[in-house]
Amino acid sequence: MRKLVAVAAGVLAILGVASADVYVPGTTVSYDASREQTTGNNTGTVFLDEVNDTLNKTYVELSCQGGAFVFYLNAKDPLYTLADYKAETLPTLRYRVDAGGPRTVETVTVGEDDKPDLNVLAVPDEFDAQMLAAFRSGQSKMVIQVLRPGLRELTYTFPLKGLTQAIAAVKNCK
Repeated sequence: MRKLVAVAAGVLAILGVASADVYVPGTTVSYDASREQTTGNNTGTVFLDEVNDTLNKTYVELSCQGGAFVFYLNAKDPLYTLADYKAETLPTLRYRVDAGGPRTVETVTVGEDDKPDLNVLAVPDEFDAQMLAAFRSGQSKMVIQVLRPGLRELTYTFPLKGLTQAIAAVKNCK
């Protein structure tokens, strides 16, 4: 299901159906408060830009799907290799909220069958709520490390200022 939604969102963006992001003033957090025209389902999205990526190609996406947020990590750097995908050896995410202790979560791929998007990772559906709770519990930042088998780890920092306002703007996916 997640794969189909990601593909459908890409098609809508190409067709110009998606609306423009709105930044929460004074932050690196933006949102797209949108609804599917036919059903009225909330298709809003919250974006948290990575602090060191001036091109805005590394960000966390919290996408409304089925009335709940779904977590995606999008990066300018490849997060895994095609060989990793074929061998089913995906990275693990280790995250830390503010000065709290590290936690880990497994990942899943995004993309069409046999055509994974190497620059995007998600978490299994049962961990989406855990990731959202972690982001919401923070006051300052979330640091996510991508632990890639056989490759150097990648570390990304996401400021949390403005997250509460962005979540409210997309009506908490309701």
